[in-house]
Amino acid sequence: MKQPKVYLGVGHGGKDPGAVAFGRKEKDMALDIAKATRDDLVRHNVLVMLSRESDVSENLAARIKECIAFNPDLAGDIHLNAGGGDGTEVFHSKADTSDDDLARNVLNEIVKIGQNSRGLKTRVNSNGRDYFGFIRQLTVDNDIPAVLIECAFIDNKNDVKIVDTLAERRAMGVAIAKGYLKTLDIEYIEPVEDDNFFPSKGYFKKGDSGKNIERINDFYYNVFPTYAKTLKRDKEDVKGGYFGENTEAWTKEFQRRTGLKQDGCIGPLTLAMMKKFGFKEK
Repeated sequence: MKQPKVYLGVGHGGKDPGAVAFGRKEKDMALDIAKATRDDLVRHNVLVMLSRESDVSENLAARIKECIAFNPDLAGDIHLNAGGGDGTEVFHSKADTSDDDLARNVLNEIVKIGQNSRGLKTRVNSNGRDYFGFIRQLTVDNDIPAVLIECAFIDNKNDVKIVDTLAERRAMGVAIAKGYLKTLDIEYIEPVEDDNFFPSKGYFKKGDSGKNIERINDFYYNVFPTYAKTLKRDKEDVKGGYFGENTEAWTKEFQRRTGLKQDGCIGPLTLAMMKKFGFKEK
């Protein structure tokens, strides 16, 4: 089964702050939203690439080149708007209809969290081609459905309230993720609010640590000893409860054997399958 892939561009960064108002910078808010989108997609076993993970400079040409090389099923560029307007608008291609469903699904999910809608938008330049290079070069030229998402107006004191806290930016990111999942025909799984098994991002990946990682490693080692014992059971990976290369390899092998997407991360779907084989959270 092919693992679905999504590429997310993060507006501005580094020396380019994007829109600035009321002490807020577009580059920072867009990154928070993009990370939340990424985390919820990964929780559903979608492979995600962000154009940046921190406050670094990037240019559009490099972002588009990176996206084409990644060859995702869907793409998006996340921004905050300016100009005193109100609401979310999602831009899609004028020349190509392949990104229409994605644009519609994302906008609908954002409206559900209480944001106003400015509608689905297209914009063309003087020669009639799509104005935004991200949409033009991905959707039209490379058959990668791509949209540009303007989440809220950073310079509107009322509109920016929908994303003016980290929790609200995360909620915006989850809404965007839901739009992508619907387009990919993946059922959304609500996180379990009283479940302290996963960290706040909703899944485990390489680099995480703790008692639950130790339980996972012990599970692999004891339930699938033939495979697990071919790998080094080192102190870091097991005794210290560290999600290292071994844990990632064991996870991918478990996912392969059980028909899951082999992303090497442990989210709700992988955990549910582990439980079928006797895994206990405590």
